[in-house]
Amino acid sequence: MAESQTAPEFLSAEGFPPPDGAETIWLKNGAHEVRMVFAPAPSGAARGAVLLCTGYNEYIEKYFETARDFQARGFAVGLLDWPGQGASDRLIESPRLGYIRTFDTAVAAQKLAFETLKSKAGGPYIAVAHSMGGAITLEALRQNAIDPIFALLCAPMLGLKVGPMEVAAARIARTLGFSKLPLGAESKNTTFETNIFTHDERRWKMNREMQAQKPDYLLKSPTVAWVNAALDLYERWRKPAAFRNLSVPLRIASAGGESLVSNEAQHKIAERLGDKADIVTIPNARHEIWMEADQMRNLLWKEFDEMCAAHGV
Repeated sequence: MAESQTAPEFLSAEGFPPPDGAETIWLKNGAHEVRMVFAPAPSGAARGAVLLCTGYNEYIEKYFETARDFQARGFAVGLLDWPGQGASDRLIESPRLGYIRTFDTAVAAQKLAFETLKSKAGGPYIAVAHSMGGAITLEALRQNAIDPIFALLCAPMLGLKVGPMEVAAARIARTLGFSKLPLGAESKNTTFETNIFTHDERRWKMNREMQAQKPDYLLKSPTVAWVNAALDLYERWRKPAAFRNLSVPLRIASAGGESLVSNEAQHKIAERLGDKADIVTIPNARHEIWMEADQMRNLLWKEFDEMCAAHGV
Protein backbone atom coordinates (compact mmCIF):
# COMPACT_ATOMS: atom_id res chain seq x y z
CA MET A 1 0.00 0.00 0.00
CA ALA A 2 1.20 3.52 -0.76
CA GLU A 3 0.13 6.79 0.80
CA SER A 4 0.66 9.92 -1.31
CA GLN A 5 1.46 13.37 0.01
CA THR A 6 1.36 16.37 -2.30
CA ALA A 7 3.28 19.62 -1.77
CA PRO A 8 5.94 17.87 0.34
CA GLU A 9 8.48 19.63 2.45
CA PHE A 10 11.95 18.84 1.15
CA LEU A 11 15.49 19.72 2.12
CA SER A 12 16.62 22.63 0.00
CA ALA A 13 19.72 24.30 -1.39
CA GLU A 14 19.92 27.34 -3.64
CA GLY A 15 20.00 26.31 -7.28
CA PHE A 16 18.78 22.76 -6.60
CA PRO A 17 14.95 22.89 -6.56
CA PRO A 18 12.74 19.79 -6.46
CA PRO A 19 11.72 18.29 -9.81
CA ASP A 20 8.49 19.73 -11.21
CA GLY A 21 5.35 18.16 -9.76
CA ALA A 22 7.23 16.17 -7.12
CA GLU A 23 5.09 14.30 -4.60
CA THR A 24 6.07 12.15 -1.63
CA ILE A 25 4.77 8.60 -1.42
CA TRP A 26 5.18 6.45 1.68
CA LEU A 27 5.53 2.74 0.99
CA LYS A 28 4.96 0.01 3.55
CA ASN A 29 7.94 -2.33 3.40
CA GLY A 30 7.28 -5.07 5.92
CA ALA A 31 7.11 -3.47 9.37
CA HIS A 32 8.68 -0.22 8.18
CA GLU A 33 7.90 2.69 5.88
CA VAL A 34 10.18 3.93 3.16
CA ARG A 35 9.98 7.29 1.39
CA MET A 36 9.58 7.56 -2.35
CA VAL A 37 9.29 10.72 -4.43
CA PHE A 38 7.58 10.68 -7.83
CA ALA A 39 7.86 13.45 -10.42
CA PRO A 40 5.93 13.25 -13.71
CA ALA A 41 7.32 13.71 -17.19
CA PRO A 42 6.68 17.09 -18.84
CA SER A 43 3.26 17.30 -20.43
CA GLY A 44 3.28 15.94 -23.96
CA ALA A 45 6.93 14.87 -23.79
CA ALA A 46 6.79 11.50 -22.03
CA ARG A 47 9.42 9.01 -23.22
CA GLY A 48 9.16 6.65 -20.26
CA ALA A 49 10.08 6.53 -16.60
CA VAL A 50 13.30 6.15 -14.60
CA LEU A 51 13.72 4.71 -11.12
CA LEU A 52 16.74 6.61 -9.76
CA CYS A 53 18.34 4.93 -6.74
CA THR A 54 20.86 6.46 -4.36
CA GLY A 55 23.89 5.03 -2.60
CA TYR A 56 24.87 4.45 1.01
CA ASN A 57 24.39 7.42 3.33
CA GLU A 58 22.41 9.37 0.71
CA TYR A 59 18.89 10.74 0.46
CA ILE A 60 16.43 11.69 -2.25
CA GLU A 61 16.96 15.46 -2.28
CA LYS A 62 20.63 15.06 -3.17
CA TYR A 63 19.49 13.81 -6.59
CA PHE A 64 16.95 16.52 -7.37
CA GLU A 65 19.23 18.06 -10.02
CA THR A 66 19.62 14.70 -11.75
CA ALA A 67 15.88 14.05 -11.50
CA ARG A 68 15.19 17.40 -13.17
CA ASP A 69 17.64 16.48 -15.91
CA PHE A 70 15.72 13.25 -16.52
CA GLN A 71 12.52 15.28 -16.75
CA ALA A 72 14.17 17.58 -19.29
CA ARG A 73 14.86 14.46 -21.37
CA GLY A 74 11.18 13.57 -21.23
CA PHE A 75 11.13 11.05 -18.40
CA ALA A 76 9.04 10.65 -15.28
CA VAL A 77 11.23 9.91 -12.26
CA GLY A 78 10.89 7.89 -9.08
CA LEU A 79 13.42 8.23 -6.26
CA LEU A 80 13.75 6.08 -3.17
CA ASP A 81 15.21 6.43 0.32
CA TRP A 82 16.54 2.96 1.13
CA PRO A 83 15.38 1.29 4.37
CA GLY A 84 17.42 2.66 7.25
CA GLN A 85 18.50 5.94 5.67
CA GLY A 86 17.22 9.29 4.42
CA ALA A 87 13.66 9.89 5.63
CA SER A 88 12.80 6.17 5.64
CA ASP A 89 12.30 4.35 8.92
CA ARG A 90 15.42 3.30 10.76
CA LEU A 91 15.86 -0.43 11.31
CA ILE A 92 17.54 -0.13 14.74
CA GLU A 93 17.37 2.29 17.63
CA SER A 94 20.50 4.23 16.64
CA PRO A 95 19.44 6.56 13.79
CA ARG A 96 23.00 7.51 12.81
CA LEU A 97 24.31 4.00 12.17
CA GLY A 98 24.05 2.23 8.82
CA TYR A 99 22.23 -1.03 9.52
CA ILE A 100 20.55 -3.68 7.42
CA ARG A 101 20.48 -7.39 8.22
CA THR A 102 20.08 -8.49 4.61
CA PHE A 103 19.93 -6.56 1.37
CA ASP A 104 16.81 -8.55 0.51
CA THR A 105 15.05 -5.91 2.63
CA ALA A 106 16.26 -3.24 0.21
CA VAL A 107 15.37 -5.38 -2.83
CA ALA A 108 11.82 -5.64 -1.49
CA ALA A 109 11.67 -1.84 -1.10
CA GLN A 110 12.97 -1.34 -4.63
CA LYS A 111 10.37 -3.75 -5.99
CA LEU A 112 7.65 -1.71 -4.26
CA ALA A 113 9.04 1.52 -5.69
CA PHE A 114 9.28 0.04 -9.18
CA GLU A 115 5.68 -1.18 -9.03
CA THR A 116 4.57 2.23 -7.77
CA LEU A 117 6.42 3.94 -10.62
CA LYS A 118 4.59 1.68 -13.07
CA SER A 119 1.27 2.69 -11.54
CA LYS A 120 2.09 6.39 -11.88
CA ALA A 121 3.75 6.62 -15.31
CA GLY A 122 3.88 4.91 -18.66
CA GLY A 123 6.91 2.96 -19.83
CA PRO A 124 9.35 1.95 -20.97
CA TYR A 125 10.94 1.74 -17.53
CA ILE A 126 14.63 2.19 -16.79
CA ALA A 127 16.69 1.61 -13.63
CA VAL A 128 19.57 3.97 -12.80
CA ALA A 129 21.46 3.38 -9.57
CA HIS A 130 24.56 4.64 -7.77
CA SER A 131 27.04 2.78 -5.55
CA MET A 132 25.18 0.69 -2.93
CA GLY A 133 22.05 1.24 -5.00
CA GLY A 134 23.88 -0.38 -7.91
CA ALA A 135 24.56 -3.51 -5.83
CA ILE A 136 20.93 -3.68 -4.73
CA THR A 137 19.74 -3.17 -8.29
CA LEU A 138 21.99 -5.94 -9.60
CA GLU A 139 20.57 -8.28 -6.95
CA ALA A 140 17.00 -7.18 -7.79
CA LEU A 141 17.68 -7.96 -11.46
CA ARG A 142 19.23 -11.29 -10.51
CA GLN A 143 16.09 -12.16 -8.51
CA ASN A 144 13.82 -10.85 -11.31
CA ALA A 145 12.23 -8.53 -8.72
CA ILE A 146 12.20 -5.64 -11.24
CA ASP A 147 12.05 -5.71 -15.04
CA PRO A 148 13.36 -2.46 -16.56
CA ILE A 149 14.19 -2.32 -20.26
CA PHE A 150 17.82 -1.68 -19.21
CA ALA A 151 19.83 -0.65 -16.17
CA LEU A 152 22.70 1.81 -15.75
CA LEU A 153 24.82 1.18 -12.66
CA CYS A 154 27.01 4.15 -11.72
CA ALA A 155 30.14 3.39 -9.67
CA PRO A 156 28.30 0.37 -8.26
CA MET A 157 29.37 -1.19 -4.97
CA LEU A 158 30.01 -4.64 -6.42
CA GLY A 159 32.92 -5.19 -4.07
CA LEU A 160 34.29 -3.51 -0.96
CA LYS A 161 37.90 -2.45 -0.60
CA VAL A 162 38.53 -4.67 2.43
CA GLY A 163 41.17 -7.30 3.04
CA PRO A 164 40.83 -10.81 4.50
CA MET A 165 41.51 -9.60 8.03
CA GLU A 166 38.64 -7.11 7.87
CA VAL A 167 36.34 -9.79 6.43
CA ALA A 168 37.27 -12.19 9.21
CA ALA A 169 36.68 -9.50 11.85
CA ALA A 170 33.21 -8.76 10.45
CA ARG A 171 32.27 -12.44 10.37
CA ILE A 172 33.51 -13.06 13.92
CA ALA A 173 31.77 -9.95 15.27
CA ARG A 174 28.44 -11.11 13.82
CA THR A 175 28.90 -14.59 15.26
CA LEU A 176 29.55 -13.07 18.70
CA GLY A 177 26.30 -11.07 18.52
CA PHE A 178 27.73 -7.61 17.83
CA SER A 179 25.71 -6.93 14.66
CA LYS A 180 24.47 -3.51 15.80
CA LEU A 181 27.89 -2.12 16.64
CA PRO A 182 29.70 0.24 14.23
CA LEU A 183 32.44 -1.30 12.15
CA GLY A 184 34.94 1.09 10.65
CA ALA A 185 35.75 4.72 11.27
CA GLU A 186 33.45 7.62 10.50
CA SER A 187 34.39 9.44 7.30
CA LYS A 188 36.84 12.29 7.88
CA ASN A 189 36.32 13.92 4.47
CA THR A 190 35.07 17.13 6.01
CA THR A 191 36.47 19.65 3.53
CA PHE A 192 36.08 19.98 -0.22
CA GLU A 193 39.85 19.81 -0.70
CA THR A 194 40.09 16.40 1.00
CA ASN A 195 36.88 14.85 -0.27
CA ILE A 196 36.97 11.65 -2.35
CA PHE A 197 33.54 12.02 -3.94
CA THR A 198 33.53 14.90 -6.44
CA HIS A 199 35.61 17.59 -8.14
CA ASP A 200 32.58 19.92 -8.23
CA GLU A 201 32.55 22.34 -5.29
CA ARG A 202 29.03 23.65 -5.98
CA ARG A 203 27.49 20.20 -5.80
CA TRP A 204 29.64 19.30 -2.78
CA LYS A 205 28.37 22.41 -0.96
CA MET A 206 24.78 21.54 -1.89
CA ASN A 207 25.13 18.21 -0.13
CA ARG A 208 26.68 19.81 2.96
CA GLU A 209 23.96 22.46 3.10
CA MET A 210 21.21 19.84 2.95
CA GLN A 211 22.91 17.64 5.55
CA ALA A 212 23.00 20.60 7.95
CA GLN A 213 19.21 20.91 7.69
CA LYS A 214 18.65 17.30 8.73
CA PRO A 215 21.67 15.89 10.60
CA ASP A 216 19.85 12.60 11.33
CA TYR A 217 19.94 11.83 7.60
CA LEU A 218 23.73 11.56 7.84
CA LEU A 219 24.97 8.10 8.83
CA LYS A 220 28.19 8.03 10.81
CA SER A 221 29.39 4.48 10.28
CA PRO A 222 28.15 1.17 8.89
CA THR A 223 27.43 -1.55 11.40
CA VAL A 224 28.73 -5.09 11.62
CA ALA A 225 25.38 -6.21 10.18
CA TRP A 226 25.63 -3.87 7.16
CA VAL A 227 29.14 -5.05 6.26
CA ASN A 228 28.08 -8.69 6.58
CA ALA A 229 25.00 -8.06 4.43
CA ALA A 230 27.31 -6.80 1.67
CA LEU A 231 29.66 -9.77 2.09
CA ASP A 232 26.69 -12.15 1.98
CA LEU A 233 25.61 -10.58 -1.30
CA TYR A 234 29.04 -11.10 -2.83
CA GLU A 235 29.03 -14.74 -1.73
CA ARG A 236 25.73 -15.27 -3.57
CA TRP A 237 27.20 -13.79 -6.71
CA ARG A 238 30.23 -16.09 -6.64
CA LYS A 239 28.06 -19.18 -7.17
CA PRO A 240 28.47 -20.57 -10.70
CA ALA A 241 24.80 -20.21 -11.67
CA ALA A 242 24.20 -16.92 -9.82
CA PHE A 243 23.36 -14.85 -12.90
CA ARG A 244 21.90 -17.57 -15.10
CA ASN A 245 18.40 -16.04 -15.08
CA LEU A 246 19.42 -12.38 -15.36
CA SER A 247 18.00 -11.13 -18.64
CA VAL A 248 17.97 -7.32 -18.38
CA PRO A 249 20.86 -5.66 -20.25
CA LEU A 250 22.98 -3.38 -18.10
CA ARG A 251 25.90 -1.02 -18.32
CA ILE A 252 28.41 -0.42 -15.53
CA ALA A 253 29.96 3.05 -15.42
CA SER A 254 33.18 2.95 -13.40
CA ALA A 255 34.65 6.09 -11.89
CA GLY A 256 38.21 6.48 -13.19
CA GLY A 257 39.29 8.28 -9.99
CA GLU A 258 37.57 5.79 -7.68
CA SER A 259 38.90 5.32 -4.15
CA LEU A 260 35.86 3.94 -2.30
CA VAL A 261 34.49 0.84 -4.05
CA SER A 262 36.30 -1.81 -6.05
CA ASN A 263 36.56 -1.19 -9.80
CA GLU A 264 38.21 -4.60 -10.08
CA ALA A 265 35.01 -6.20 -8.76
CA GLN A 266 32.98 -4.28 -11.34
CA HIS A 267 35.12 -5.66 -14.16
CA LYS A 268 34.85 -9.20 -12.78
CA ILE A 269 31.05 -8.99 -12.65
CA ALA A 270 30.92 -7.54 -16.17
CA GLU A 271 33.09 -10.41 -17.39
CA ARG A 272 30.84 -12.98 -15.72
CA LEU A 273 27.73 -11.43 -17.25
CA GLY A 274 29.20 -11.64 -20.73
CA ASP A 275 26.90 -10.23 -23.41
CA LYS A 276 24.33 -9.24 -20.76
CA ALA A 277 26.53 -6.33 -19.65
CA ASP A 278 29.22 -3.94 -20.71
CA ILE A 279 31.47 -1.64 -18.72
CA VAL A 280 32.80 1.84 -19.43
CA THR A 281 35.06 4.17 -17.46
CA ILE A 282 34.38 7.85 -16.83
CA PRO A 283 37.97 9.20 -16.86
CA ASN A 284 39.14 11.02 -13.69
CA ALA A 285 35.66 10.91 -12.11
CA ARG A 286 35.51 10.39 -8.38
CA HIS A 287 32.97 8.07 -6.77
CA GLU A 288 29.81 10.21 -7.04
CA ILE A 289 29.64 10.61 -10.81
CA TRP A 290 26.21 12.28 -10.78
CA MET A 291 27.69 14.91 -8.42
CA GLU A 292 30.81 15.42 -10.53
CA ALA A 293 31.96 18.38 -12.61
CA ASP A 294 29.89 18.85 -15.76
CA GLN A 295 32.53 17.51 -18.15
CA MET A 296 32.53 14.14 -16.36
CA ARG A 297 28.84 14.13 -15.58
CA ASN A 298 28.09 14.77 -19.25
CA LEU A 299 30.03 11.63 -20.17
CA LEU A 300 27.67 9.67 -17.93
CA TRP A 301 24.71 11.27 -19.67
CA LYS A 302 26.24 10.21 -22.97
CA GLU A 303 26.21 6.59 -21.78
CA PHE A 304 22.58 6.88 -20.73
CA ASP A 305 21.56 8.46 -24.03
CA GLU A 306 23.39 5.77 -25.99
CA MET A 307 21.58 3.06 -24.08
CA CYS A 308 18.25 4.75 -24.77
CA ALA A 309 19.05 4.85 -28.48
CA ALA A 310 20.14 1.20 -28.47
CA HIS A 311 16.86 0.14 -26.87
CA GLY A 312 14.55 2.36 -28.90
CA VAL A 313 13.63 4.72 -26.08
